[in-house]
Amino acid sequence: MRKASICFFMDSDDEIIPTCIEILVHKMQEHPVDFIAASHMKKDLSGKTYPTYTYSPILIQGDDLPVAQYRYAQNNDIYVMSWNKLYNLNFLKSHNIQCIPHQLVEDCWFTYQVIISAKSCQLISDQTLYYTINPESTTSKIKTQGYSMKLSISYAEIEKTKRAYIAHLRAHSIYPCLLFDTMFMGLYHAYRILCVDNKMEKQERKKLACSLLTRNFQLPNRIICSTSYLRFLAIYIFYSLPITIKINLVNLAIKFKIKDILQKWFHFN
Repeated sequence: MRKASICFFMDSDDEIIPTCIEILVHKMQEHPVDFIAASHMKKDLSGKTYPTYTYSPILIQGDDLPVAQYRYAQNNDIYVMSWNKLYNLNFLKSHNIQCIPHQLVEDCWFTYQVIISAKSCQLISDQTLYYTINPESTTSKIKTQGYSMKLSISYAEIEKTKRAYIAHLRAHSIYPCLLFDTMFMGLYHAYRILCVDNKMEKQERKKLACSLLTRNFQLPNRIICSTSYLRFLAIYIFYSLPITIKINLVNLAIKFKIKDILQKWFHFN
């Protein structure tokens, strides 16, 4: 949905409240920013609603990667989905922000570019969209059936693209935070890819997991005394291990269902 120089996305089976666009446009007029992210609720097919994702209202702005700092250095959430956000279309065009053609999970890469590039945004508590819980949707099938080969290939491609995208920031203090994120997500996706026990796809899945766990990124230009740098070093040590050991450790984690245990304390997309 487009109006003048703004852009709004939504999925075909979701619903927005009648005043959704009015609220977002008013917020944009009040404080012009690169994008506005609104809160949302979930609704099942029977119509029952569930409070889901509510932001604490905040205006983020600055010249030194303020949105990326908020998300990756300060570890705050910005919902990964591209929908229910109002974008300044000129911002998207000037930074050449776009999806990868034929990608199954376009939100991850699109929102990553937005967060890295944005110099301003608003997060608002208004719940302007109902996300439909549909058992037949791609998201629901991922939860019940695991990663398909097509999805596995997509995630491997996205993480490789992310690592190349941030290489120009290797002298910046945020770079270890960005590397930690892509290495952690690489480990997470490798885990999910190898979780699917399909003998016909076993070698191809192992190959994709290996690509995700490979050190195909540039190291930071400098050492920084910070907690975020220590987090980066911890996961970098894992990535420095021989690939066979990394794959074996991931398979061991799958055997003991480590993800199910960690989900009690950590949120996974």
